[in-house]
Amino acid sequence: MIYWVNQYAITPDSPGGTRHYEFGKYLKGLDEDVVIVASDLNLYTRQYRLRSQNNQKPILETVQDVKFHWLFATAYQKNNWSRVLSMLSFSWSVFFHLLRVKTDTKTVFIGSSPHLFAALVTQMAAWVRGVPFILEIRDLWPETLIDMTGKKGFQALILRLIANYLYKMAKKIIVLSLSSKEHIAKLGFDSNKIVYIPNGVDIKDFNFQEKPSSPIELPINKKIFVYTGAHGPANELGVVLEAAYELQNQNQNHIHILLVGDGPSKQELVLQAKELKLQNLTFHDPIKKQDIPRLLANVDVGLLILKDAPVFRYGISPNKLFDYMAIGLPVVSNVQGDMAEIIKTANNGITVESGNSKALAVGMLDILREIDRNSNMGQEGTSYILEHHNREKLAQQVKSLLKVKND
Repeated sequence: MIYWVNQYAITPDSPGGTRHYEFGKYLKGLDEDVVIVASDLNLYTRQYRLRSQNNQKPILETVQDVKFHWLFATAYQKNNWSRVLSMLSFSWSVFFHLLRVKTDTKTVFIGSSPHLFAALVTQMAAWVRGVPFILEIRDLWPETLIDMTGKKGFQALILRLIANYLYKMAKKIIVLSLSSKEHIAKLGFDSNKIVYIPNGVDIKDFNFQEKPSSPIELPINKKIFVYTGAHGPANELGVVLEAAYELQNQNQNHIHILLVGDGPSKQELVLQAKELKLQNLTFHDPIKKQDIPRLLANVDVGLLILKDAPVFRYGISPNKLFDYMAIGLPVVSNVQGDMAEIIKTANNGITVESGNSKALAVGMLDILREIDRNSNMGQEGTSYILEHHNREKLAQQVKSLLKVKND
């Protein structure tokens, strides 16, 4: 039995990433039982999936043979102290829940690191229960805190100590980008126990016999550029709005930009779009993960946008990029490092300078010309995904890690 802890894991009928759900589904087919331990407070909607706010008991649910244990976390609306409190409350729930779950000689606890607190208590519970602990690094801490906020003081020190402890105690460390493996090894930890298992897609979700209808209304007779995902400081979508303003001033009226998602910066972005009087950009609420392929099948280009922070050059593996590529969308990105290398290797798009709205606008025009010259550009990206980011294949790598023993 695998207990895989990630506060923000979701089911396909919710907005967000389905990495753990898809691994659970394929591992079940490989005779491995997976329980995903998560909070039913959705990261994007800030709404509980099943519980009333006063109900703090675990809720058990099975979704297409994948088991979820939904644990309580306090609600929050902004990325401030209330979100930290939500992380801590979830971690408290995780620790006491894992002390009570059934275990056997094959049981493994996996702690994922959207934040380190839940991973830490997963390790502590594994030690108490005498089962192996595997660490999954999704976000690097304290590197993300330092690069995003510039804070290098007490908070960063505490996160560094927790991260180093987890690196030391884990039997295996799963990383989602190759450069993260190199980064952790340079900190002095055994590279032999660090395994690269990137994000990917369930390719079956992207195979359509004929073009599906879009789950949302789209503008007609436009070249549609889409961004799907979080609207937060790290995503720096203000650059996209400024690029839209550039294109509008150039009378490039055949281009329309669609931003799908939510986050702490969205209200500010909507106000900015109104101030710029943008006619070529629209916002849409988050949509279910299972509806993303149908949306992408009806647009022309995917946008991958992030703030120019050092950690984003080596410490990320964004689902949206692989979703775009799986459906055959060319990509315009301003993310340097690992993601730029993937786009280059797959011959699936253009990478422009980070934080430069004029460069982004030029890149958007350039990609349309590239598509005209190379109609197979999108399909080259799909071929790359089939080889390197097919969730069914990646699940076999996860299974190979599970033969770990507690010393």
